[in-house]
Amino acid sequence: MATPSQTSTQANHELFRVRQILDQVESKPVSVITEEPASLNAHPSKGYYFWLMAPAIALLAFISLYPFFWMIYMSLHDVEITKTTWNNFANFKNLVTDGRYLNGWLLLFQYSVMCLFLQIAIGVFLAVAINGSRFEKVLVTTMLMPMMMAPIVAGLVWYFLYNGTFGWYHWLLQSVGILGPKSILASSSTAMLGIVIVDVWQWTPLITLITLAGLKRVPQDQLEANMVDGASPLRNFVSVTLPNLYPVLLI
Repeated sequence: MATPSQTSTQANHELFRVRQILDQVESKPVSVITEEPASLNAHPSKGYYFWLMAPAIALLAFISLYPFFWMIYMSLHDVEITKTTWNNFANFKNLVTDGRYLNGWLLLFQYSVMCLFLQIAIGVFLAVAINGSRFEKVLVTTMLMPMMMAPIVAGLVWYFLYNGTFGWYHWLLQSVGILGPKSILASSSTAMLGIVIVDVWQWTPLITLITLAGLKRVPQDQLEANMVDGASPLRNFVSVTLPNLYPVLLI
């Protein structure tokens, strides 16, 4: 039978061994303790990701790049079913001297100016009107719906609205004497206006959203200081709000 002194000695010896084991564990790096099998912790090489994307890249290149270079090739040749002949830039010479080409650029300029002016004017007005409103989130969500609509769907909707037989907008404009029996898109004098209306309807919400984000960044202390000095809301908008919106609108 062990004496108390022997029992105490054995306990001290066991305690010493436990401390040695703990010291060895604490001295080891964390990476050694948490080391996992290489098969579970290995990262794929960069080439692995490239080969995963290669089919999609090849498909996009075939869809977009091939027609682009084929179009350039056709513009420099007289293309027939059986042969192609170098035309010595004849297509580009005819293009520059064609009156329809210059008229197309003029119409594009008119269209761009009209759309840009109306979209900025209406977009800024709507953004100022709904800024800080109780129903701001609901109104913004509602106004974004035309922009989120697919172009083909928007085109069909406005085609039916402009239709000279059953179009509701055509009937309304004809009732007030603005249009005759022809559709707004059937006359050369009104077709531009009809297309501009569709473009403004679809993309003005984008200007409204951008302007609304810019209005949130206008320094309120400047507005309050001008109001203390007796500035009217219109003066406040022209002198403080509008200058802060210039960088946003230039985008």
